[in-house]
Amino acid sequence: MNELDTKVRKYAATMRQVIAGIKSFPTAPQTLEEYSKASTALIQHQAYFIGLYAEVETIYKSRIEELQEVDGMSFSRAENKAQSEECFGTYKRAKLTYELTEEAVKLLKKLITARDSEYSMS
Repeated sequence: MNELDTKVRKYAATMRQVIAGIKSFPTAPQTLEEYSKASTALIQHQAYFIGLYAEVETIYKSRIEELQEVDGMSFSRAENKAQSEECFGTYKRAKLTYELTEEAVKLLKKLITARDSEYSMS
């Protein structure tokens, strides 16, 4: 899990940098090429990160199932116990990064649409 946690931390940091660049777009007009580069970077990093996120989520959910089966815990008790373990921290970090990425995709689409509308009006 430590190696996977390191990967999640590394890609989360990279995704935050990409997202910060996208969030700075509204403060200055951008060319279509700049939007294209940002879109490409976001999609490439997101594609890899989705795989990490899925792997971490599987480990976390498997841990809950394991606690239920082996220790005979109820789902809520097993979930509470799993949340106190390292796998939950990694899962939560990955989930939050994925959610931020989704917001960045929406922002980028909105900015491109606004730019296209502005361009077509001139």
